[in-house]
Amino acid sequence: MTNLSKYSEHFRDLTPEDIEKNFDQIARRIEAFRLRLDLEYILPHVKGPDVLDFPVGTGRFYPNLIRDYTVYGYDISAPYVERARRLHPEIAAHFDVASFEHIPHGRQFDTIVSLRVLNNIADLPQAAKNISAILKPGGRWIFNYPPTGRHAADMAALMAAGGMTLVDARRYDAHTAMGEFSRPLAALYTRLRGGIEGGFVPYLVFRIFDALFGRRGTILWIFEKAQ
Repeated sequence: MTNLSKYSEHFRDLTPEDIEKNFDQIARRIEAFRLRLDLEYILPHVKGPDVLDFPVGTGRFYPNLIRDYTVYGYDISAPYVERARRLHPEIAAHFDVASFEHIPHGRQFDTIVSLRVLNNIADLPQAAKNISAILKPGGRWIFNYPPTGRHAADMAALMAAGGMTLVDARRYDAHTAMGEFSRPLAALYTRLRGGIEGGFVPYLVFRIFDALFGRRGTILWIFEKAQ
């Protein structure tokens, strides 16, 4: 693999012990709520039958697709891939090691979902071309990207160079913008998170908060490859 970012190298080199620590970090209720938010925004745009979760990471997203789609998963981290194979032996052959910079697989997909990763890819234009090559005609790439990322302003043009056109773009997930909150709003969100972790705050309250302040969050992009 060449031209990897430090972030990609970090995940490539994760040990089984490292990924266990990552699983502990996502066990919080706030992360379960954020996953529900992802699913709410993303699932209506997924096209099948073949859907790729890239990267599979800790395996939060793709299990929600298995009932309705033929699911695949790529990740730069071999331990993550091995864990997915162990958890889902019936589709173990659908998981493989790959990076956005190097995808050595010929299979094509109807939808590819990439969550909270692309801002850390060294060569996003090349990654877009690589993804386009494994999308079927009319297939979709769904991903999120921070509004402060270096390619946020030219994302549509960058994807057009890879043969993809914009279907939708929207802001959501206020959690990603908490570093930009005013002091009163940050204090409110801290109390909200405490209530969530304590089991006192239902998802509906979290969802209302995101409806009010999600416009400060990440950008969910949906692009489609030309027919």
